[in-house]
Amino acid sequence: MAARDWRPKPYCLGQKFNRLTHTRIAHVIHVVEKAREITGLKTQREIIDHALKEIVRRHEISKLMELRGIIEWDGDLEEMRAGRELCES
Repeated sequence: MAARDWRPKPYCLGQKFNRLTHTRIAHVIHVVEKAREITGLKTQREIIDHALKEIVRRHEISKLMELRGIIEWDGDLEEMRAGRELCES
């Protein structure tokens, strides 16, 4: 009997990739522990998910910043902010 291929199949459009992907992070465990202290997240999975989302968020912000001065905007920021309260997160 042939050994089963354990590697995940490549991601295909229209199909969600639901299998857990195993990644060895033993060589950066000190970084994971530091991230755990900073974020308060409990599991390595949560820390990695948070880090990946942060990478994407920062990339999207940098792309928006590239548009600064290129797009003209006519609006009243004070009017848009009227009635809104600042949320502390």
